[in-house]
Amino acid sequence: PAQPIDGPADIVSVGDVDMTRDGPGAVVYVRRDAGVPHPYVSRFTGGTFTPPQRLDPGFDGPGSQPVVAVAGNGRIVAAFVSSGTVLTTIFDPQTNAWSSPQGISAGANPSLEIGRAHV
Repeated sequence: PAQPIDGPADIVSVGDVDMTRDGPGAVVYVRRDAGVPHPYVSRFTGGTFTPPQRLDPGFDGPGSQPVVAVAGNGRIVAAFVSSGTVLTTIFDPQTNAWSSPQGISAGANPSLEIGRAHV
């Protein structure tokens, strides 16, 4: 049976889901943290979803429009909008950590896709 990953309290919206053929995956969504919406991710690894992680730690402003893409090697790229800027962060399965969010564009709607090549 289905098991909740988070919420339903404080969940604002679901942004995106991506899964690979060999198992890794992720779901991104927006959840209120202290009343402010922020992007969160739950990775799918080893057949289960991990506890949620906030993608914009240290950012006080609201976050929105999260998207995600997963490579076959377990690397994950996520993007979201914070204060009008599109930011990206990368999960490295070797270090089991997310990179610091980096701004890449202003005033855009994020979209991600990873082809068969590994990032």
